[in-house]
Amino acid sequence: MLQFSFLSDSISRLAVSSVLLLSKWEQQPEGLSLIQKDLTRYANADANIQKMSYNQQLPKTLNGKNLEKSLEQVGVFTGIANPEHFTLSLRNAGYEVVFERHFPDHHSFNLNELETAVREASGK
Repeated sequence: MLQFSFLSDSISRLAVSSVLLLSKWEQQPEGLSLIQKDLTRYANADANIQKMSYNQQLPKTLNGKNLEKSLEQVGVFTGIANPEHFTLSLRNAGYEVVFERHFPDHHSFNLNELETAVREASGK
């Protein structure tokens, strides 16, 4: 994946990639033409280059139901690439984020980390 603000991999990998996804380009649409220009220099000429957009949905509980909007406060526990964007989307949806614990992207959580996060969030 080619992220709009930075490459998540070496630039040399562009030459061997068959699909490139531009994410978060809508946050700086004026920079999209610059990225596309650079891609024509470095990317595989046959690469399928696509713009990717996020469609925000209401958060869901572990059993798949929509998180109740009546909740005034929520906690955030993540192992994703851009936790700040996720947290901001919750705030923009009207939730008050009172607890945050972020781990690196694709983090393999252990039971102790989960229990600690629940305990810390419960104390808020």
